[in-house]
Amino acid sequence: MPNSDRVQIASAMRASLGPIELPGKVAFSARLRYDAPSASVFLADIAIPDAQLEGVPKEAIDLVRQHGPLIASAALSQTPIFKLSDAGAVGDLARRGLTNIGVVDGKVRLTFRLLS
Repeated sequence: MPNSDRVQIASAMRASLGPIELPGKVAFSARLRYDAPSASVFLADIAIPDAQLEGVPKEAIDLVRQHGPLIASAALSQTPIFKLSDAGAVGDLARRGLTNIGVVDGKVRLTFRLLS
C-alpha cells in the first residue's frame, strides 16, 4: 500500500457455516506493533477493506466489514507474526538495538539505535 503506514494481506477463503461452505476472498490491512520485551511483531488496528463470499448478500458482507476487525483483532493481536531470533550475537544485537518497526510508503522499516 504505497503512501501508507499499513500492510495489506489478501487471500482466498472458505467460510463454513455448519454444513454450508462459502468460497470467497478477503483483504485486511493492519499497522505493525513491535513489542521490545518479547522481540515480537504483532498486527494492530486491523481493518477489512474488502470481503466477498459467493451467494452472500451485500448487507451481510457489510456486517463482516463492520464487525470483522474486532473478531480479527481478538484472534491476531496476541499472536506474533514475526519474532526476532535470540540465537547468537547477531540475534542478541538485533533484539537489543531494534526500537521500532513500521510501514513507510508501503515498505516495512526497522529502526535501530546505536549501542554503546
